[in-house]
Amino acid sequence: MAGRIVRHRRHDFGRSPGSADSMGRAQKTRESRGGLGSHQRVNKYLELRERRFHGALLETRFEKEGFAVVIHVILTCHNRKEKTINCIKTLKQGNPAQDLRFIVVDDASTDGTPEALLALKNQGVYIDLLHGDGNLYWAGGMRKGISHVKNIIAREDADLVYEEKVDGKVVHKQNYAIILVNDDVDFHPGILDDVLSRPQDRLYIGATVDEKGNFSYGGIRYHRNLLGQKDIHYDMIPPEAENRLCDTCNANFLWIPGDIFMALPNIDPAYKHSLGDFDYGLTAGRAGYKLEVLDKYVGVCPDNPLQISWRNTELSRLERIQKKESIKGAPAGPWFHFLQKNFGIGKALVYSATPYVRIMLGK
Repeated sequence: MAGRIVRHRRHDFGRSPGSADSMGRAQKTRESRGGLGSHQRVNKYLELRERRFHGALLETRFEKEGFAVVIHVILTCHNRKEKTINCIKTLKQGNPAQDLRFIVVDDASTDGTPEALLALKNQGVYIDLLHGDGNLYWAGGMRKGISHVKNIIAREDADLVYEEKVDGKVVHKQNYAIILVNDDVDFHPGILDDVLSRPQDRLYIGATVDEKGNFSYGGIRYHRNLLGQKDIHYDMIPPEAENRLCDTCNANFLWIPGDIFMALPNIDPAYKHSLGDFDYGLTAGRAGYKLEVLDKYVGVCPDNPLQISWRNTELSRLERIQKKESIKGAPAGPWFHFLQKNFGIGKALVYSATPYVRIMLGK
């Protein structure tokens, strides 16, 4: 097997990834453009892109085009004020030359997170603060943020993305990139210069380490049988691997070029907390886009301990089932949906029952 594989895993759902000021302007824009809804605006953007782009896949390194890159950073948070603020500060301060626009979905925090975010905004950091009712969790919060950014690009910037020269050559007039991040990442400085120097024809996964320097989150590559069909067991792919192409990822840091972001759907609404990032990456792969782990770690993010997961065999069977069926566990409905969508009905029927068998057997 090429490369060094640090971990071999089955799906573990014990992780807790974290959990509009422009409404007046948006309403005015909708009225001036004939009241297009959000889906219509996104479709109009894609239609414009396809017509001007002539169906070709642009492979470019942003800095060689000579145009600015607007980077929308999407994250969701709930009652982790210090971590959330540190996440934004380390990414912003470590990449001072980049135009970073933070889209933060606060899911009804009560620990002063919204106030701290507004204070940071008043210090000059571009923060678009959206609010949840406390029931969005990670997948719901990220969906809200993704939808918001899609609407921004489609509504305000569609006509600025490309211009056609007299000879018909299509060139960039404005570049976009989107980063999905987790709010508990402490980012290393200078990571965005490296990503910007790479071909923008794929999604880039930023791997992280824990406080001891051990690989914690990153790329995911599923095992395959002799027919090339994916199994639900997978390897975690670190930056040191010789082959860094993946099937999906933990979205602690996921770089998505603007064209790809606009072409992909939002996170599947079937997911409330876990599985949304795994499913998003698999969806991108099915759409024909590559996912690649960056060859350097992007920051520090501790791995969640086994003790808080339903896999903890020291808990009683009832406690394990309760943890599994909790929103932050692996509820039966979303888990079956994920399996059926990405692996087929056969594996869904088998592996949806496996966690209960493991719990009953004390494994």
